[in-house]
Amino acid sequence: MSTACAEPIPKLTGYVNDFANVLTPQQEQYLTDSIEAMEKSTTVEIAIITVKSTDGRSKAMFTTKIGDTNGVGKASTDNGIVILWSESNERGGFIATGRGIASTLTDAKVVRIGRSSRQYFDAGQHYKGFNTILGGINTELNATTTRYVSTPKEKNINHVVSEELSFGTIVIILLIVLILIFIVIPAVIDFGGGSGSGSFRSSSYIGSSGFGGFSSGDFGGFGGGSFGGGGGSF
Repeated sequence: MSTACAEPIPKLTGYVNDFANVLTPQQEQYLTDSIEAMEKSTTVEIAIITVKSTDGRSKAMFTTKIGDTNGVGKASTDNGIVILWSESNERGGFIATGRGIASTLTDAKVVRIGRSSRQYFDAGQHYKGFNTILGGINTELNATTTRYVSTPKEKNINHVVSEELSFGTIVIILLIVLILIFIVIPAVIDFGGGSGSGSFRSSSYIGSSGFGGFSSGDFGGFGGGSFGGGGGSF
């Protein structure tokens, strides 16, 4: 199929987009949890995509175009990563890196990470393959102290004072919240009396993805990053 007649670049509706239907809903959630946890600790945005076909386009061009069109990564730092797996034509995978993260995740590194997972994709274990890639990326990101956010290069005394004030404000707010939770609210509930009194329960979902991420369940879209052609096949 010629690229002129190819299907349009898919619109991503979450961190994991299984257009080839090779993942279970639970596996998609586990991968999403891992990606969310990594974004919280590094600010890097990651998208996973599976397709049945790239419609004649090379994996490199297709993956890079997906990242650019959907704006994967923060606009100020271009720190997006797109991981693609194609089932039929151009069978195989490609990891595309945003302009701002290419120096940390070099082409050689992403090729090595991708190839370490290829055995699982060939065996039909797509979830294990993607999880292996995320683990490799996480290791590389944690090997550097760089956080992909814009920060002042120097601090003056005003910045230091502001940070101290902010910290003090946070402590006061936390104390107020704790008082409300453990003293005021229980007192109000007890005041109601009887067996009909309510109780407060908190619950959290901890994924078994290896990162223990907490999923908010909401996808607010990507940050508007751009791609310059970096990455590698596997």
